[in-house]
Amino acid sequence: MYKIANFTLFLAILCMILGCSEKLRVFSLDKQFGYMNDKGTVIIEPRFEKAFAFEGELAVVKKDGKYGFIDRKGEFVIPPRFEHVSSFSKDGLASFKEAGKYGLVNTKGEIVMEPSFDAVGNFAQNGFAIIRKGDKHGYVNATGDIVIPPQFRTADHFTDNGLARVGVYGEDGFIKEGFIDGSGKFVIEPQFDFAFSFSNDGLAKVKKGNNWGFINKKGEFVFLSDTICGVEVLKNPQGEITYPKKSIEEICKRI
Repeated sequence: MYKIANFTLFLAILCMILGCSEKLRVFSLDKQFGYMNDKGTVIIEPRFEKAFAFEGELAVVKKDGKYGFIDRKGEFVIPPRFEHVSSFSKDGLASFKEAGKYGLVNTKGEIVMEPSFDAVGNFAQNGFAIIRKGDKHGYVNATGDIVIPPQFRTADHFTDNGLARVGVYGEDGFIKEGFIDGSGKFVIEPQFDFAFSFSNDGLAKVKKGNNWGFINKKGEFVFLSDTICGVEVLKNPQGEITYPKKSIEEICKRI
């Protein structure tokens, strides 16, 4: 019992030092939103048109038709001035919409990227977020700097191998997709009619002409997809069936 009491006291002191945050839950009353703790005690009176869960020390709320951020006392840290906002990323940035355009704001309410884009996505693990201007996509980093200017017709987040799927118009007037590195340079040229981002196994599924297949980071086909007697199979670049482990005769035997 003595050990438990000491441990409880230790946790209390630790919380005083580090600042343990009480969990607050959104509730509504008469179409207004506020926050209460797990005991049902109202901590922030219901006075917002909308309210969202706290992420860290700040929460998004809507008041008088605009969005802003409050602290755990219910006081505005960033006044309600935005048409729309996202939650803050781990890097301390949130996208916002003002006058129909999107920009980035930090936790102090400082504008780190002026609202001049038609869309700003969430930040990926590599610290880049997709931005869009018109029909062109590019990337911004966690300090609000444009690292890859909008130039791609399609774009996806960077994956763990450091590559991102993007698309540009080909000579035939149709979108061709390939993969770029963090500098915006094509590592795998835009040659695919459609492509998925790389998965954790280091392969990406792509379509080129009538063929579906899987490529590695070098852009080399590792497997090709084909249909034999109505059954989808995988072949290696030499055309040999690798899955299922059956001959063509065995695959077609059921027909």
